[in-house]
Amino acid sequence: MNHKIVKYETAIVGNPWKNWLFLRLETDTGAEGFGEASLNGFVRTVATAISELENYFIDQSPFDVNKIVHDMLFSVYSDGGQIHRAAIAAVEAAC
Repeated sequence: MNHKIVKYETAIVGNPWKNWLFLRLETDTGAEGFGEASLNGFVRTVATAISELENYFIDQSPFDVNKIVHDMLFSVYSDGGQIHRAAIAAVEAAC
């Protein structure tokens, strides 16, 4: 069976002391994976970073996680630091 990531969704969940950012990836076969990328006051920024990186994981196999992570990390012009790494970690966990 051929699995390709076809869509994703982020959700920000607040609580009194911190916001959480969750990511859901979905494949063309209906399989889902979940990741988390909470970064204190920067959850909207991390959600935007995931959106900026989508061309590195959409239409890819979630089983090619090493390639996806490598591409998200090294195929961009510059390192986005902690925000960039949090976005990558969420996608990696969801795969």
